[in-house]
Amino acid sequence: MSIDAADGSRRTGRLAYSSWITMQSRGEIDPAACAYNDFALVELTAGDAAEASPNLPGLGGPTGLRVGGPAPGAPVFGYAGGGAGLLAKAGVHAHAVGAGFGHEIYTTSPGVPGESGSAFVDADGAAFGVLTTLNLSAEPVSNGVTDLGAALAYANEHGGLGPITLALGTEPFHAAGY
Repeated sequence: MSIDAADGSRRTGRLAYSSWITMQSRGEIDPAACAYNDFALVELTAGDAAEASPNLPGLGGPTGLRVGGPAPGAPVFGYAGGGAGLLAKAGVHAHAVGAGFGHEIYTTSPGVPGESGSAFVDADGAAFGVLTTLNLSAEPVSNGVTDLGAALAYANEHGGLGPITLALGTEPFHAAGY
């Protein structure tokens, strides 16, 4: 698989884990897991992994893993692609969905194609989700987010990769300006 690096070059990676492939191979029937557990991991070459940054563009962190999502109405932060690179964006947590496997988030700008898998953190910089869908309905456009804690727990139990943990940021988290 081809990966666009921050320096504009193209790198290669290998799909190491897919929740969808794992759920299909297991015959998963839990409707919440099937609808909201959308998570994948890409293995990078050793050289590319050494150059990868765990920091959230424009925000720093993450500071840890939040099990479960923030309270409804709580501020959340993520990032979006922009003409000048990746930019921080703010929003609010609307509510949990899918028995805790997902969250609905409203942000200043909704997610767009290419931003799938981007991180969401709470006001303390703790990671709780990854962008998976753009929800269109009669209400304002929202982002569907897979719960990172639930996705990691499922991957650790059924993925066969050994323990998977969140890489913490090397820069302090700051949500200045929001």
